[in-house]
Parts: sequence; structure tokens; C-alpha cells
Amino acid sequence: MEPQFIDPVPDKNLLDYNFEGYRVSLKNTKIESVELVNPVLIVRPNRKRYSLLHARIFDLHNYIIGDRSNSSEHIYYIDKTRSVRKAKYDAIIRKIEFCKLWTFPDQEEVICKDSNTYNPTIKFVSDNLAIASDGIKTFFLLETGDRNSGVKWKTLHSEELLQGKGFFIQDAVLKDLELHALLCSIEHGPKRTYLAVHWITLINESNIWRQKSLKELTVEGDCGYIYLERSCEAIYVASTTSCKFVFDSENIIMDTGDEKRDHITKLDFKWSQDSKYVAVHFLMPDDIKKEDVNVNCTGSYITVQHKNTRLIDGALYSVVHSYLTTMSVSKNLLELTFAKVEEGDEWSSLLRDYDTGRQYVGGIGDNLDDSSDDMDDLEQEFVFNRDPVEQCDYTNSEHQILERLCATSHNITHRWSLGVSPVIITMEPEDRYPPSFGVQYDVDVCIWQPRCESNSIELKHNATLLALGYIQSTTERKKFMSCPSNYEFTVICDMSRHIFLYRQDRIMEASELINRRTGARPKRAEQRSLTALSDDVLGVYAVPLGIYILGETYLMYIEA
Repeated sequence: MEPQFIDPVPDKNLLDYNFEGYRVSLKNTKIESVELVNPVLIVRPNRKRYSLLHARIFDLHNYIIGDRSNSSEHIYYIDKTRSVRKAKYDAIIRKIEFCKLWTFPDQEEVICKDSNTYNPTIKFVSDNLAIASDGIKTFFLLETGDRNSGVKWKTLHSEELLQGKGFFIQDAVLKDLELHALLCSIEHGPKRTYLAVHWITLINESNIWRQKSLKELTVEGDCGYIYLERSCEAIYVASTTSCKFVFDSENIIMDTGDEKRDHITKLDFKWSQDSKYVAVHFLMPDDIKKEDVNVNCTGSYITVQHKNTRLIDGALYSVVHSYLTTMSVSKNLLELTFAKVEEGDEWSSLLRDYDTGRQYVGGIGDNLDDSSDDMDDLEQEFVFNRDPVEQCDYTNSEHQILERLCATSHNITHRWSLGVSPVIITMEPEDRYPPSFGVQYDVDVCIWQPRCESNSIELKHNATLLALGYIQSTTERKKFMSCPSNYEFTVICDMSRHIFLYRQDRIMEASELINRRTGARPKRAEQRSLTALSDDVLGVYAVPLGIYILGETYLMYIEA
């Protein structure tokens, strides 16, 4: 069954085309800071782990652990004694209060220089349960009790998973008596380093937890979003290349790779290239009309469909200028022409994931099949870029696709085109839905929410962070970006301890200006700039009333 391809359309009611930007506010900002009793535990990769994937996993790791399932605005972190501590800002006494909750058991090989270790991670799965990884090899199920209080946590179950390999926890869902968790590790393949995703399922039988099943997936491209559907019937992955199941202890994985590869190579098309352009020619059985052909080309991904037949669907070998793509139709011949971003780049295949090395000799437009008509009779039109972000903004980026993979059939059921913008921000998950995420749309950031209700699967536009797409892309050395659940403000932190706060649609209470027709006061968008206590900011977390900033030896709270 072919996946359903959907191009997400933003809600116009959530866009503001008249937004004029942010104004710098010089008002005093209330800041409370405190020195930590013990420094934060930091795990860094060793010299053998030097890939770009290692850099992103370790250097962009947020050491603050948030908890949106409780009404109290507190955060957690892990110090060098491997203890989990809770921090909460009390607005009445204007003080940050700390509480020690639980400590990881001692490990002899903790942070061995040559071991495959990661930063410890914690995920909350219910109001009184959490799971944790020590980053070395052990998985913990914890009873937290009421997290609004200072109750000590208890270990309900611990187990060494993944044959003693290190891992970090990406997501977790508690469904009835089954606990589903995504455990991730970085693996080295024959050609490149990739992310291995281990989907484990634990079941509670007579208050005894045991592993029920294991599924494994691989993601070779740049991946910015991996989360479970709350029903645990599927997994969502946003990446530059397709994610695929490689192991399932419950269901047999049908190897459809060869079948799809054969389908590509059996298509009646040829392609050619020169230093600047790539041309693809399809020989169709009957006369075709251009209105029956749908071409979607965005940077490095191409989809060509004639009526109900998918001619090509895959990642191009290299990046092209999508706005320069042209389509020509004449009787039974369809021709597409792409302009290379990297002039002089020699393509060894048309598509990146399949062997489409059949290339006829000659330049663009030469050596067409004898059954084709004269090229002068071709009717030509431009295939305009459907992505609102200009391609020049992302000359080195690849196309991002969000895919929904079924847990039982292992097939891709739905695909959403996210353009060439990577996932910029990810929110905490809700009880019913996976986390929402933000990608750039023109100069804004659109927040999208994957939803599955009553057999209806959609990508819903939840909110818009006005002008933040342009701002974050021009912020040098951006490290963290966060916003609270009500989307009232956004905070950006760079690697030079600069903190920028952007609040949109704030009423000018002190202003005497009033709209005579509506009686409403004008709104303004506010920007504030602050500086952290040291150069190394390890974590940022926004709550509705403020922002937590974590350094190795300090914790700050900024009232928003």
C-alpha cells in the first residue's frame, strides 16, 4: 500500500502578515540565581566518537528535565553525585528551592573514557511513574509519587538492556499495563554513522515487570523528531532519509526494499546530466496532458505522479534549485529538468536510495528515444517551488519528511513534506498526542501537532511564533530554543551565554492610545536581552511565568 503524501497547509487564522517585528524593552527583569551544591553531571564523547551525529546528541543535549504533566512549575537535573534534584522558584519568597529525590546506583565503569556512554536521561510516563537511563547500560522504572511534593522516588524495576550497550531515552508511553519506550544509540555502519532506535515494550504481570517485545529501526539521515503515537500503534520520524524497521520480535518484517528498487528500475525513463542540469525523460504508453501530471520538487526530494500512478518518489542524489525545475509534455513524452545547486557535481545515480544508474550518453535534450517527437513541439512550464521558504536560505540543507510508520505492518502510512527547514523546536508531549514541533514557514515558525483520532490522521497547525523563523536562523551559534505550553513567549540562547526573550501580542497597559472604533488598546511585540552567569549554558526550559537557565555550577530563574 502506497503511503499517503500530504502537504501541510498552515491555518491562515494563526498567521499575521501585518506583523511589524519586535521592539527592544529596557524595563528591569527580575532574575534569581543560586550556586549549585554539586556541579551538573556532564558526559562528553571521547575521541573515537567524532561524527556530526555525536556532536548534535552531546553538544545540544538539554540538561534540564521538564515536567508539564504537573501544575507546579519545577524542573529537574542530575548532578555529579548522580543524584536527581528538583528545583522550584517560589515567587512569594523570591527564592529557588532544591530537593534531592533519587540517586543512580554506583557503576564501576561509570564514564569510562573508552566506553559507549551517554548522558543520563529521565522521562515521565504518568503522574506517579518515570523511567530513567544511566547512559551506560541500565534501565530503571521509578515510582515518583506526587511530584508536586518532595516525596523520595523508589525503584520498581531495573534491568540491563541492549546487551550492555549504552543508550538514552527518547520517548515513553504508558498504555494500560504496557510500557513502551524508545531507546536510542549511535551505531557505525559500513558507509556512515546512523541512529539506532530500539522500541522496547515492558508488561506488568502480578506487579512484576518483564520485557515483552523489541522492535528496532534505523535512521541514517539528519533526524530531528522521533516520537511514539500515544496509542503505540505507530511511530513518527522526521528526517532527511526514510526510517525503516530492521527487527521485530513479534511480527515478521517483509523486505520490500528489493521490490521497490525493482519498481524504480523497471520504470520507463532515462536521465542525463551536464555540469549544470539534470534531465529525466518518461515514455508514457498513451498521450498525456500536463494537468494530469503532479510534480512536487523541494530541494532534494522529488515526487512525480501521473493520475493515480506514482512515477518517482524519493530523494535526489544531490540538491537542486526547486524553483528552476521545468516540466515539458508532448504526446507520450514527459521531461523534467533540474538545475544543480553545486555546478559541476557529477551524479552517479538519479535517486540517492536506489540504483538508477541508467544514464544515456549525451547532453541535456540529446539522444531521446526514437518514439519521441521533436523537442521544438514540447509544451513547457515551470514547476514553482511549493515551499514558502526561499531555497537560498538553506543552500546546505536537505529536504525534511515526516513519516508515520505502522508498528505491525512496518509500512509508511503517511508522509508530510516539511520543506528544507529542520525541526527547530519540540514541545513536551500531551496525554493524548505526541509532542508538537516547530518548522520554519516563511519568516515565522509554525507549530504542528500530529494527531490520530477516530481513524483520522492529520498534522494540525497549533500556533505560530511570529518572525521567529527569521530571527533564529540569523542568531549566530544558536544552541537552545524553548517556549511554554501557552506559546506566549519564546527564548533563544546561543553558545556565548546570550539569552533573547521574545514576547508577542502584549497589551500596552500604560499607553493612552485607544482604538476609537473597537475600544481596544494597541499591542506590541517585546524583545529582551539578558546574559547568563557563565559561558557554558547547559539547559534552558520555559514555563508559563518564567525561564530556567542551567549552567554547570549555577541555576537562574528569569521572570518572563
